[in-house]
Amino acid sequence: SYLEIDNQNFTKQIINSKEAALIYFTTVKDDNFTAEYKQFNKLTRTLKGAIQTYVFRLDKSSPDFAEMKKTYKLTKFGDQKPELRFYPNQLTGEMKDKASFAILFNKDEKDIEPIISEI
Repeated sequence: SYLEIDNQNFTKQIINSKEAALIYFTTVKDDNFTAEYKQFNKLTRTLKGAIQTYVFRLDKSSPDFAEMKKTYKLTKFGDQKPELRFYPNQLTGEMKDKASFAILFNKDEKDIEPIISEI
């Protein structure tokens, strides 16, 4: 399973936590993001217990959309272009943010192994 996260609680739940986290950034507003990336549920089941998975929704019509992309280091992100970002465990604050990295993936690919091997 996954948890929802937003800009308000990101620092508290991700940056200030020593737990590892995988964030799925999307522009899809409802639960249809699983149609955007069909392997999402398989990925969360595989990581269950080891890494908490979060969904972060960004509104592309928001005036601060470009700023938010920069804040969360989303380089390939956009409409129908979700992005995964991993935040490692045992780090907090600025160190954790700096150690985070994007995981490039093809949202149409059925094999989740390339994502797992990045983590």
